[in-house]
Amino acid sequence: MAEPPLSIRAALDLPPAEMLRYLRAKDYRATVNWAEMWHDDHVRSFTVAKVARYDLLETIRASLHDAWSKGVPLDQWREQLKPELQKAGWWGNVRDRSLTGTDAGVYVGSKRLDNIFATNFRMAAAASQWKTIQAAKELLPYLWYRTAGDERVRSSHQSLHDIILPVDHPFWLIYFPPNDWGCRCRVRQISERELARRGLKVTPDSKLPQIAPRLFWRPGATTPEIVPGGVGPGFGYNPGVSYMRSFVPPQLDVPLSGPSQAARAAAGPVLPLPAPRSMPADMLLDGKVSDDVAVRLFLDRIRQRSQVVDDALVFRDVMNEPIVISPEFFRRADGSSKLRSDRRETIKLLAETLLSPDEIWWQWEQVFTNAEHTAWRWRLTRRYVAQFDVDGKDRPLLLVMQVGKDGWHGVSAFVARNNRYLDQEQVRGGVLAWRRPEK
Repeated sequence: MAEPPLSIRAALDLPPAEMLRYLRAKDYRATVNWAEMWHDDHVRSFTVAKVARYDLLETIRASLHDAWSKGVPLDQWREQLKPELQKAGWWGNVRDRSLTGTDAGVYVGSKRLDNIFATNFRMAAAASQWKTIQAAKELLPYLWYRTAGDERVRSSHQSLHDIILPVDHPFWLIYFPPNDWGCRCRVRQISERELARRGLKVTPDSKLPQIAPRLFWRPGATTPEIVPGGVGPGFGYNPGVSYMRSFVPPQLDVPLSGPSQAARAAAGPVLPLPAPRSMPADMLLDGKVSDDVAVRLFLDRIRQRSQVVDDALVFRDVMNEPIVISPEFFRRADGSSKLRSDRRETIKLLAETLLSPDEIWWQWEQVFTNAEHTAWRWRLTRRYVAQFDVDGKDRPLLLVMQVGKDGWHGVSAFVARNNRYLDQEQVRGGVLAWRRPEK
């Protein structure tokens, strides 16, 4: 029996804005196998297994955002997305490494789309619900595990049915649903009064089901993952815990463990930038140096950490994300140079900003897609921010990247007039994805 269409209007009475915020807090990552990303990775990055092109990831993610915001059910979303995937070639029997990341044949059909919609929907709903649960736990201190109650319920999930435990019991760090592909289990938050009225009791730890864990080998792993009993591989975690952690500003003396969405207050960033790093005077060039020399010096500085592909460099940043840098980074669409004298002067520092930033931010932006400004789409932008001290003078710098067909690629570079420029929301706003640890 097929599941009824998923509708955001009926999903756990959750505010759509919270689920959309969860979706917008994600970066992109291309994967071939779903197990390449594990647990918290999925809270941080949006992926679809066997989608190798970043523009396709952006198309799929944008379609989910649009569907959830408008309450579009699964079947309608599928039919709206299908023509775009067919146009891109990612439909039916596909054997194209540039599209799928593998030489093996891949079949893309309605069932795959249904799984993409349902899994992303349920994980977003779980993360959003956990935030609501934490806000209400003083009045509603217990969670009640409930299955769908029909013949399709897995026996391992049936053993979890009717478990009642405090909100902050460690059980929920693993068994907060969904607990496998297609899992329809839910939790209900209840009060002491409802517990007594229904004649229910909190489940003693001694009565919790003892289900043996199993080992799961991820692609390319040297050691297996231990999967808790009763959950599917990749589901033994609470996405809401990771999501909530992103609202807590990190301490200044430790690196971020995940993206932080609480990095801004009304008056500006909660966290000041790390102190400027001192650089020798030879990091600055004469502003009259030629464009060709400046571009060569920039590319030479990142070449040692890059793979050469045609005339471009594929560089791995501090988060191990691939960035495509080519000479086009320094030219406008009409072929003219973007390199003003201040950019030529600081070209080595701009390269250092990419090699060793103080912070990396990503932010979703709405961009118009027609001349009339009546149609628009979401675009994900990443910003690399750093400030250096050269001969006692601060040099605040910014590199801007956007998602393209082949991944992240350079768009522009700025030499800010002063440090206040970096504190603007369009620079240090959105999601703080990485921060340089201070000693």
